[in-house]
Amino acid sequence: MNRLNNLFLLSLCFVRAVFCGVSRKKQVSHKKVVIIQRAAIGDMVCTTPLFSGLKRVFPKCEITILGNKINKELLDRNHDVSRYVIWKSFWDSVSELKSGDFNVGILVAPSPDSLSALLLSGIPFVIAPRMSKKTPFQTISYRLLLSLCEVAGHSIGSYAPREYLRLLEPLGIFANNTEKKLAYSDVANEKVDKFFAEHAKFKNILRIGIAHSTGAKFKEWPAERFGKLTVKLWEKYRACIFIVGASYDENEAIKMKSAIPENIPFIDTVGKWNIDELKAFISKLDLFIGADTGPIYIAEAFNVPTVDIIGPVDEKDQPPRGLLHKVVFDESRKSPVTGVFTNKFYNYEEARRQAEAITVEQVFSVVEECIYEKNLNTRK
Repeated sequence: MNRLNNLFLLSLCFVRAVFCGVSRKKQVSHKKVVIIQRAAIGDMVCTTPLFSGLKRVFPKCEITILGNKINKELLDRNHDVSRYVIWKSFWDSVSELKSGDFNVGILVAPSPDSLSALLLSGIPFVIAPRMSKKTPFQTISYRLLLSLCEVAGHSIGSYAPREYLRLLEPLGIFANNTEKKLAYSDVANEKVDKFFAEHAKFKNILRIGIAHSTGAKFKEWPAERFGKLTVKLWEKYRACIFIVGASYDENEAIKMKSAIPENIPFIDTVGKWNIDELKAFISKLDLFIGADTGPIYIAEAFNVPTVDIIGPVDEKDQPPRGLLHKVVFDESRKSPVTGVFTNKFYNYEEARRQAEAITVEQVFSVVEECIYEKNLNTRK
């Protein structure tokens, strides 16, 4: 069904190109720009440098984001974003794009229907990525559609946030700054401050957040090991551990908590926060640990040190990098199983093997390095 739909959309786009011309102008206004990014939380955080790069050169341009519902709150109060529109259906999105009177449309990740929506909406200048290697997301339909717009290269296996910035090059913008940007409301800040005030006995000790779930089973680190890691962190650092997750992560949280003896304190925040509050909460932690999940990228955006247990994921592709961040993976692996644009078809058994090959001792050792290097032993 998807193939037939893509073929239909492809035909419509080429028919429109014949009668209306290709969506490409050498002299283009930058007054109103729409960017389509329909991926998950972590991917959207990694796209925020694209917004900043555009606003640095064209500070008065209005940026609209078209994406999934979950990311609307994530980008709320991001000063680079003027408006967020939720992708509901293809034709609703085409209608929204037409009514927006956009000058430029940018597609972040290869998607035949997203690119078709941009082309059929009549936006005069459309930019889309061409991936350097084979990926299931870059279909035949998508490759054909690229002939109808401006193309920016994307090197698979290179740092994805930097590759997203290459989408600005057809506009004459050459940017390198991959700093992520998020913000939260005063209401969320007050709620989180009140929460910490209620746990005042942990005020002057190390605050560590642990996200035990990823939403993608193939790369999850066993929840019980997060429990054992919690024990080691308490025994050595008397750290206050906050278990972080959405309400649907409760079953995994139970597994994690079952590995923690009754005499070891921790605070369970699973299902407690909405996205706005989660941003505020994470921003006030000293360290965040997870298995390549969305919240770890939120931590990165607020300059909170992270330890990312990436399992089968390519360490060069997207995980947080820099002085504040460390990754953990099975260094004996021949090659990572998945990456940002290679995670549709993969060897599930090998992915699980690479995730489960990482030991509690290995992760704890990296966390110790992080705490020592960042001098995080006590809160200031």
